[in-house]
Amino acid sequence: MLDPLGQVSNGHVRNPIFDAIGRDSLHPNEHEESSFDFYNRIAGEYWDATRARLEEWAAHLPDSAYADVRGRLRSGDDYEFNSTYLEIYLHELLRRAGYAIEVHPTTNSGRRPDFLVSREEESFYLEAVSPRPSKAEQSKSARLRRVYAVLESTSDDWWLWLDEIEEGHRTPPATKLRSAIRAWLRDLDPNDSWETRRRPRFHWALDDWSVNLSAMPRKGIRTDRPVRSIGVYPMQSGFVDDEGRIKKALASKDRAYGQLDRPLVLALGLFTFDRDQWSFANALWGHEAIQVSVSDPSAPAIPIRQPDGYFGWPGNWKNVGVSAVLIVDQLTPTHFPSADVSVWHHAGARLPLALDTSLPISTVLVANEELTVVRPGSTPHEHFDLPDPWPPGEGFPCV
Repeated sequence: MLDPLGQVSNGHVRNPIFDAIGRDSLHPNEHEESSFDFYNRIAGEYWDATRARLEEWAAHLPDSAYADVRGRLRSGDDYEFNSTYLEIYLHELLRRAGYAIEVHPTTNSGRRPDFLVSREEESFYLEAVSPRPSKAEQSKSARLRRVYAVLESTSDDWWLWLDEIEEGHRTPPATKLRSAIRAWLRDLDPNDSWETRRRPRFHWALDDWSVNLSAMPRKGIRTDRPVRSIGVYPMQSGFVDDEGRIKKALASKDRAYGQLDRPLVLALGLFTFDRDQWSFANALWGHEAIQVSVSDPSAPAIPIRQPDGYFGWPGNWKNVGVSAVLIVDQLTPTHFPSADVSVWHHAGARLPLALDTSLPISTVLVANEELTVVRPGSTPHEHFDLPDPWPPGEGFPCV
């Protein structure tokens, strides 16, 4: 059972994941605020339900795992928070389907995957994987968050419209930027007649950083809640390589356990840019291509998949020690019912996987050298016993 001071398990009182404190903050998460710190301080029915659900799921973990999970969630590292939440979600997903779950079982390789999942004659190992950003990516993100955090405290009378930020390679001189913007805004009158296309412009450069922005008066907006200064963020462009990230993350685990006596499932936690699973198919089964006949130009073109997928393709299988990949895309504590969850079976696996088809998971198989999708056997709301909508209330109600 749960009580306000902690969780009771086997007669032992566990410290709760979230602090037993009064909460009155309604402010959205800050740019430099960790996920845990945000969930720990935000007030409201919506967030109370989110915290209670996570505490409930964690209560189902054995004592041997709970302290580690709690510490990782509270670490202040968003990567650790997300990857740990993925493990808790998977544990609850399978527990509710009647599976017995052993945490960190021993294997003949000496390595310990996250779970051994068993029910009647069915059993498999499950290892959760979340791609971690590189140190360079983390440093770049931290520098940009520092700039945004300082700009948020610039003015209560103006929206800032960030047109362009040229990022430097060292810690940004953000406080100097804020001082320069405040001095510029002091010379503007928010009561003047402003047109969006003629909004005043500001350019600032120091060291290897430069910022171009404009401002619009925050007229007629009155609220008891703190408001953000940044109204529009700069457009960003670049190449998205979800397939590369997927294969790199899987490669970090596929041979870690040697030849196991049960199927191995790698559960991959992602936040991708699309919801059509195109990148998943490319990463696991190879990129789509068209095969044409050079000797017979009249022959019809044949759709094929290139031999660059993680699983390979019939006649050229790869990574046969992995029985399936379970992809969990867009998983968050508030929106886990809408996460895109799918299991991709390896048709050439050494040990095929049998998985309960009543789970709220899409199943992707290869039949006649074509991908076949089987829709989920239940909805997340049914499986997790949730009212619809969930969470109740609003995250950020208008004041």
